[in-house]
Formats: sequence, C-alpha cells, structure tokens
Amino acid sequence: MVVEDNRAKLATGATNVDNKVYPDTFRRWTEFPTLHAGRFDLLVRALGDSEMFPSLFEVRSTSRNLSPTTRKDEQDIRPFIRAHVELPANKILDAYLEKHPDPRCAAFEFSNNAYGLSRDTALDNPPPKTHHEDQPPPSKRQSPDRMSSLAPDRWGIRVTRDHARTTALVAEYKAAHKARVWRFKNVLGDDTCPTDSLFADCVSRLEAKRTRQSTAHEPEPSPSLAQDQMIVATVLCQAYHYMIAAGLLYGYVGSGDCMVFLAIQDTPGVLYFHFVPSSMDIEGLQPTADVTRSTPAAQLATLALLALEAETQSLQWVQKALAELRRWPSAKKMVGLQSQGIGGPSLPPPPPPPPPPNDDDEQGGGSRSRKMLQKRSLAKRTREETSPNGSGSQSASKDDVSQIGSQRQTTRTSLRALPYCTQACLLELSRNGTLDPNCPNTPLHVRPRCGSYHPISKVQLCSLFRSQLAQNLDCGCESLEKYGMFGRTGVLFKITIPEYGYTLVAKGVQAAHADALVREARIYSHCKHLQGIWIPVHLGNIELVVSYPLQSLALVKHMMLMSWAGTTLEAYIPDSIDIDSEIDRTVGELNYAGVCNGDVRDTNLVWNEEVKRVMAIDFDLAYIPTALKRSYESASDEERGGKVRKVQL
Repeated sequence: MVVEDNRAKLATGATNVDNKVYPDTFRRWTEFPTLHAGRFDLLVRALGDSEMFPSLFEVRSTSRNLSPTTRKDEQDIRPFIRAHVELPANKILDAYLEKHPDPRCAAFEFSNNAYGLSRDTALDNPPPKTHHEDQPPPSKRQSPDRMSSLAPDRWGIRVTRDHARTTALVAEYKAAHKARVWRFKNVLGDDTCPTDSLFADCVSRLEAKRTRQSTAHEPEPSPSLAQDQMIVATVLCQAYHYMIAAGLLYGYVGSGDCMVFLAIQDTPGVLYFHFVPSSMDIEGLQPTADVTRSTPAAQLATLALLALEAETQSLQWVQKALAELRRWPSAKKMVGLQSQGIGGPSLPPPPPPPPPPNDDDEQGGGSRSRKMLQKRSLAKRTREETSPNGSGSQSASKDDVSQIGSQRQTTRTSLRALPYCTQACLLELSRNGTLDPNCPNTPLHVRPRCGSYHPISKVQLCSLFRSQLAQNLDCGCESLEKYGMFGRTGVLFKITIPEYGYTLVAKGVQAAHADALVREARIYSHCKHLQGIWIPVHLGNIELVVSYPLQSLALVKHMMLMSWAGTTLEAYIPDSIDIDSEIDRTVGELNYAGVCNGDVRDTNLVWNEEVKRVMAIDFDLAYIPTALKRSYESASDEERGGKVRKVQL
C-alpha cells in the first residue's frame, strides 16, 4: 500500500491520549502462538477444506484499488482491513459456531458502532432550552458522528441465543503513516526490546520535556527510537483505555501494514501484546497449513474466539481500574497527582442518607424504551417464584434486617430472576397504599409493622436505589440495551431494590438529555389518573452519584423509575385482539387528558397483559397546551377519572 509519510504531521504523535489510562507493565504475549495453534487446529478439524480466506491476488487487487491517492487517515485503510482480515475471520467463526453450537454465543460480527446508546456530551449537544408549554419540545436529533474521537473505531459483537448483543472486543485503526510496520518492529519486533516499562518511560520523557527537567538517571534512547516508542505507546494506549473502560480483556490495533493484538490477564495493570505482520510478508510461499495459520485473518479468528470465551468484567472492576491506573498527562494541564503516579479520579463519597418520606410528584416523569424482553422474562419465570423464602416474618427495623441478612444475600444472587412488580403494586406504592396480593414479589415487600401497606414510599424507593448504585453499580441494575431496549436518547434498565424485592424499570439518559426526563415527569404528573392503566406508573427521577457506563461507553447520569409496561407492539400483538381499536382507546384517553403526543407508533405502544390493554410509553415529544391543561385540572376527580375507574381491574 502507498502511504503518506509526512514527518511534519508525525511530530506531535499519532494519537491524542490525554488523560487516558495506560498500563503499569507491558509484556510480550508469549502464550499466544501456542493458543493460536490449538485454536486453529480446532477450526481446521471443524471446517475441513471450506474456503474461508481471500486469495493473495484479491488482497493485492484491493490494496491497489482502494484509492487513487495516498492513504491519509483511518477511513482509507478501513475497507482493506475489513475485506481481507476481519471478514475472513468473521466467516471462520460463524461457520465454526454453526457446526459447534455454544450456549454462550450464537454468532459474532464486527461493527463500526457499538450496539447501544450513542455517546453524547453536554458540550457538543447542550440540553434544549425551556420552551413554552403550548409548543412541542424539540424533535429528537441525530447526534453528529463523533465516535471516531470518543470511542473505538471497531467493535466485535457477540450475539447470544436469546438475541442479546454484547461487546466482546474493541479495535483501533491507524493509517499506515501513523503506524508504520518498521516503527512497531523497532519497538516490539525483537525479543530483547525493553518493552516492560514502555509506557512509563514515554510518560517520564514527556513530562521531563514539558517541565524541562532532566532524566539523566535513565539511559536515553536514540532520538529516532524515542519517537518510535512514543508513537507506538500512544497508539496502544488509546486501545488499552477503551478495553478498560468497556471491561474487556481483548483488543487490537490494525493498519495496512501490521496488527498488534492486546490482552489483559490476571491484573488490569499488565498489558500483553502480540505483533502480527502484514499478509504480504508471506507472499511467494506455498499455501501450506503453516502459512495459512500465520495470516492475520487466521490469527484474528483466534483472538476473537478467545474474546468470545471471556466474560465481560464487572462495573466494579472497571471503576477500580479507572481509579487506580495512571493516566497519560494532558498537554494543556499537567495534573500533579498524575506526575506522582496516581492516576484517575478517586472513588465517590458515600451518598447522602435517604430523605424523609413525602409524596412530591415533581421529582420527575416517566417514559420507556423498547423491545423484546418477553421471551427472556418468560424463560426466567420458571424459577423466579422460588427466591422469596420465609417472606412472612420480615421487618424494616435494623434488628430485623440483620436477622434476615443471610436470606437477603441468597436473594441477591437471583435478583435478575425476579419478575417485574405489577402495575397495581407500584401504583399503590406511589400512593402510600396497600400491597397487591397478585404481585409475585409481595412476599418480599411484606413487613409486619406495616400490615397490608407498603413499607416504603416512592421517594424512599428512589433514594434507596440511588444509594445502592452509588455503592455498587452492579447491584440490582441490569442494562437492557443488549436486548435492543434503547432509543436515540434513552436506554432501559431492569432494577431491583434487594431489601424489599421491588422490581421495575428505569429509563436512563446522559447528562445532555436530563431535561427530557423533566419534561416527561410533567406529563406523568399531569396524567396521574391514567397511570397503571393507560400509561406506566411513574415513581420519580434521580440523578446518579456515579454515572453508569454502558457497553457503548455512553455514561448514564439521570434515571426515571417506573413500572414495566410490556412488550412493544412492534414485537408482539396478542391474538384475538382488535389492536387498532385498543390503540384508538389509549390515544383517546391521552387526548382527553390534554396530552398532545407527536410520537405515536408501534415502538411506543405496548400490550400490557395485566390490565389487558394498550399502554402508551415514551413521551419525549409530548406536550400539554396551556388551555387544555387548565381545563383538565379544573375538572373534578370524577370527571377526570371516571373512565379510568370503569376499566380498572
């Protein structure tokens, strides 16, 4: 491939890694050749003589025809890597998984984007200004494509048998003039290369240069080697940072000249590498099994297979790594703690205690995202009824809580199996009312001192959930984006309060979209009489103490808690139901309440089996004209709620 080699452009380095974490130790991945030999033999036995690789002629042809000009950036080399490295590796894995089904994974694919909520920032996409009530809120906007600077260039996606899509590995593309093969060979290609302290040495020299201090106590490399080391370190640092932030153990960097595989094993502070030269290095050799095994595509298939076998690390693991690992010093601001070897933010302080109970409905408002959780919920309900043990003797006092601690610990392990609370349960909770005997989680709600009433208020529920996430992001909170339950600005979570068994959903948004939840709160507050029948039950909004990182690397800062309404009509319509008539009834109730909803479609309508009717969700674009609001608020409870009570079950 013909590449531009403009040294003026290289003077400042290949990649901006300011404030990104870097590893304490950098080591050769000496086990990879053995791992690759074993995995490749496994693939050969499974696939036999199936043709999975492009011919060398195809590789040469693509490299000649990519562009009539020089390859100046990552977009220019993307088609080459995809066609002749990633696509063959992808075909190999899918063919293998088809012949040898794995309960953990049904398929694998590469993608330009993460599967989930697009990352956004308040700086690039500020919250919309407050608008007049008579006007609809701003339309949902497609965020500009900033993924190249905020997230990896490439994502390896694991597709499970229940159609969940999770990230298995990440990759960075670098144009060949930024990552020339001879630079990597100079730094990584020799077993005698002193690579263990590569990142620390580069940071030390960088800080010394910026502060004009001497590093004479350490032997200085030649200027050309020092430049090569700096470029290689920054390129790998970026990929490593994304691995840590996503909780992944595998990743790679690719260019038109070479690839570098990255792995994390026992500790996040130690990064292992394996250097892979271009397939052109084997040109002229006979296509034997050994030659085929050494191609980048074959080696990438092994790396992807290892990634599929690995588990994504917990959010606690991610938090701890980001807090403890050292960070690359910023060119604009030298942070004192970083120069002392203490990288990253400290862990957040404990959250404030829960506020006293009250029934302020202006905490927030509600809406929901989407898609196919029905099959997953039904599969889990075969075992969810067995988790509540000894439910009749629980109390909310400190002594009683300590007595049932061991039981609660057992229950925590099966939080994901708990079914959602009923509409009636959460509606009564929002009103400080009585327990619903039909709620499957009522045995966990019961407290003798409260009799037949709910033991906590909706405000306390919100505070408890906020506190438990501040202490442990993995506790009682599961992102549902992997099941497709995300939109342009929001993502859905299944949440549980372990001590009380309340199980519901939360719609999460990034800081830039906090106002959207406030607007939805107003809709829910206005439509109190419709909650639990025509719309979900809204329980309040919270601002998280610690942002919740999604697999797309977006950070959720605000959540809206509400009841689980059901499966969208896009995915499920029950038999023997006049669905058009049911939709008209629901839309009519909202119109009667004065709600103008500009986003009525199948993905924002769900069938709720409990109340046997269509519920409306997602009020991002809804608004209430002032005249209709005054008319509705001036009506009596009977006038507003009469229709609802007639159909309430």
